[in-house]
Amino acid sequence: MKVFSLFLTGLLSLTLHSHAFADNYAGISYSNSRIGFISAANVGGIHGKFGSDIADYMQIELRIGAGIDNDDGFGQVGIESLVGTYIRLGLDTEKFYPHLLLGYTELDLETRFGNSGGDSDISYGLGVDYSITDDWDINLEYIIYYDKDNVDVRSASFGFSRRF
Repeated sequence: MKVFSLFLTGLLSLTLHSHAFADNYAGISYSNSRIGFISAANVGGIHGKFGSDIADYMQIELRIGAGIDNDDGFGQVGIESLVGTYIRLGLDTEKFYPHLLLGYTELDLETRFGNSGGDSDISYGLGVDYSITDDWDINLEYIIYYDKDNVDVRSASFGFSRRF
């Protein structure tokens, strides 16, 4: 599966290169994720993103992230790493940009025993960007990164991005 992510990342870089005059953006977000299996653990994380417009109201985006705290009450469960490639489809209004997100995420979860397990899944979610200025946006999103084998990882995030 890592080969598939590397392929998507290469495709993203080619897309960004071919759209050198398109709007690009980069940002950072804090997320509160729910990792559910037997019970649920809530953990914090941070991810960076880089994206580019590929058509009107459509962007392609790469995200790389990691957990910054674990749920100690649940036995040291956390997100070790997250890498994903996504398509965002939106509706442009004057200040708001509501969007749907569809993509592919690889993530590694860590447990109290120090071992981690990696897997991947189709991811989907929704969000909204709000333009503070012509170059700066704030962003709210809710994403289901992983949902299979009786385990799910869902995340609500808040962040900033800058267009260039």
